[in-house]
Parts: sequence; structure tokens; C-alpha cells
Amino acid sequence: MKIVVGVMADDRGDDALAFAEVLARSARAELLLAHIHPPAWRAYNQGKVDAEWAAFLTQQARDAVDRAASLFPAGMTGVEATVHTHASSGRGLAEVAEQVGANLILIGSSPGGVAGAIRGGSTADQLLHGSPVPVAIAPEGYRTRAPDHLGRITIAYRKDHQTALAMAGAYGLARRCGVEVRLLTLIERPSRLFPGAARSLDAMRLDAKHWLDEARAAAPEDVVVAVEISEGDSMVEAIGATRFTDDDLVVVGSSAKGAVRRVFLGDTAHRIVRHSPAPVMVVPHDVSVDLDSTQSIPKITG
Repeated sequence: MKIVVGVMADDRGDDALAFAEVLARSARAELLLAHIHPPAWRAYNQGKVDAEWAAFLTQQARDAVDRAASLFPAGMTGVEATVHTHASSGRGLAEVAEQVGANLILIGSSPGGVAGAIRGGSTADQLLHGSPVPVAIAPEGYRTRAPDHLGRITIAYRKDHQTALAMAGAYGLARRCGVEVRLLTLIERPSRLFPGAARSLDAMRLDAKHWLDEARAAAPEDVVVAVEISEGDSMVEAIGATRFTDDDLVVVGSSAKGAVRRVFLGDTAHRIVRHSPAPVMVVPHDVSVDLDSTQSIPKITG
């Protein structure tokens, strides 16, 4: 398994590095620490690049990946680093992932977020609308409570094609890490002002239980699967009513509204990403996700 990890020039990206270390231990993953820096300005004379500015950007990028690499335990293998030039950090990470044939791109929450939650930013937005591979995001403050290993994978379950694709990838990762899977369905209770609210809620509960039982029965025999239903007056309340632990990973499928082979978040998935206290992995729609690859990351320079 190959993971491209987005690296920043300071400690704002350390949550991603902490989760990368957890996945490296749990899934025997290879890590490519990647810092994306903008292209240098062009001077007015003869269109030449400002050499001093270009040298500064390159040195800053290399300092960033050197610092990131130093945070991993001494002697830890399978950690490489690269720098890449692109005007957009998210698109630059996607390019690196395609170059090396990575299985996953991992980033941290955008700076300024609330501890224990995920705040989107330009990098996440670019990736969630243009990544060719799954995207994982570590919540704010994850580095202060990161476990030694992944303990469980929670799949946000609904009966549709996109979730089925996400499940296939999650089962592969669970098998590789030796952890159990929880299929979680979130129910938003209908307004009590609606005359048939009680009957509607009962029907939603019955449907959810039926679909979860079907999904558990169809799960691979070599993966332990549990099911759970959580509900609230809003989707955010339903998420808050769900118990997550520090060693959880939440997996959501993307919406069919996105471009082919690209990630696009529907309304429910977007709320899960924003309010999950655990790291979240978003799986592109209509993509056969392989999180069990054993090919090595090729060494690239930049």
C-alpha cells in the first residue's frame, strides 16, 4: 500500500503525519512525504525565472520534508520524500499520486479548525473534487491522541452503488490491518410537526436494519463485521450520538454527481467529514479501489 502524505512547512501538517505513522504500522504502508510549492515568479527581463526566489522555494520545500521525516521513529523503513511544483497544493498532490501509482492521499485538517473535528480548506476542496484515489483527512489535534495502530474501520452505510465500492476498499484495508468493520447507518428523524413522523421514523429504522443485516450477511467471511444505527434530529446530532474511539477510521463513499473517477461529496458525506472526530477516508465513485497493493513507491526527484 502506497500513501502520499501532504507535508506543510511547519507543524500545521503534523496531524496528517501522525495518522500516516498509524497506517504505516497497521497496514505495512509505504509513505511518500510530499511538499507542494508554487512555481517561481518570472522576471520581466527575457522571461527568466527569478533565480533567488526559485532557490528559496526549493530550499523551503526540502526543509519541510526533512522536518517531516525527522518526526518518524529512527529506523522506520518505507518513508520517502519528494517536492513537487504546482500552483495548487491539492492538484499537486494528485499529480504526485498519479506519478507513483499511490493508493491513497492523506492530508490534515485545514489550520484554524476546532480540536477533534475536520475543517476543510483549499487543499481538501481541490482533492475532494479532483482526486483519482481515495483521500484521507486527519482531524485537528489528532497527533496528541494518535494510537499505535488502527483498531476499527467504520463505514458510513447506505444501500447504493457508491457505498458498495467504498465497502470493497474498506474491507481490503481491514483485512490488511487485521481490524473489524462497523457498518454505521445515520438516521435524521423527520420533523415532529409532520403528521406521520412517528410512522415514517419506524419505517426508516426497519429499512436501515434490513439493509444492514443484508450487508453483514454479504460481507467477506474473513472480515469481522458489526452493524449500528445512530439517529438524531439532524445529521450532525446523529454523528454526535455515535461513539468513536481514537483508533477509528471512518470511510464514506462519494456522490454519483461527481465527474467520472473523481471524488465529489454529497450532503450527508460532507457533514460526516466535517463533524467526525476520527480520521475520514473518502472513496471516489465508480473506481475499483485497491488498498492492498504491495508495489513499492518508485523514487522520484523534484
